[in-house]
Amino acid sequence: MAYNFLSLVNNLCQATNEVELSASNFSSVDGIYNDFKRSINDTIAEINAERIDWPFNHTRTTLVLTAGVNRYAFPANAEYMDFNTFRIHRDDTIGNSTSSLKEIDYDTYIKYYSDDEYNTTNSSIRGLPNLVSVTQGMNFVVWRVPDAAYTLEYEYFSLPTDLVAYSDTPTIPEQFKYVIIAGALRHSYNFKDDIEVRDRISTTYETGLKAMRRTYISRAIKFKDTMIVKSPKYADRFGP
Repeated sequence: MAYNFLSLVNNLCQATNEVELSASNFSSVDGIYNDFKRSINDTIAEINAERIDWPFNHTRTTLVLTAGVNRYAFPANAEYMDFNTFRIHRDDTIGNSTSSLKEIDYDTYIKYYSDDEYNTTNSSIRGLPNLVSVTQGMNFVVWRVPDAAYTLEYEYFSLPTDLVAYSDTPTIPEQFKYVIIAGALRHSYNFKDDIEVRDRISTTYETGLKAMRRTYISRAIKFKDTMIVKSPKYADRFGP
């Protein structure tokens, strides 16, 4: 069985003796099935927010810079940006080698480098960017102001969006599907009176979360010292 939204909902159907869904009727059902869908998405969001730096939410992206432009926006789903990973790709056509950008704080940029941003008459001050800074608006600025279409690459951690279509797949690896199922059942059983079942499901969920931390946390923790948080509400979700 494929690992997707449909299979997760059907796992809940199996656990609660409900009729399973198919790809053809997945989007048209309501009632208990909407409760299952909501519970699955709530659990996935809870797991992802529990640690924003889960390695399975780690993303690498590239951006082609525009000559004369040095301010750029982060992707909408980016939550933690790793400034230690900012680098310019080698480009034999332009004639540059691969090089890393050094992070500086925004006050330093404003004090020492921002004049070049507004100097449009002297193109000689432009060149290959070698500095990067996060702005107060959670965008970023590079210096030098680029003089060509350099390719910038960097890495970040994202917050995935809710599952919607039957074929949507969680970023959480399939080996921990049981954690999603247990969490979703726990949400469903919150409105029922079977305390014993609810407690057993909660224990499975918490044990599964601990297993995920043991599996992934050592890899994620090495990114800490160069990470910038986008949303302050998640600042406490980046630690042991």
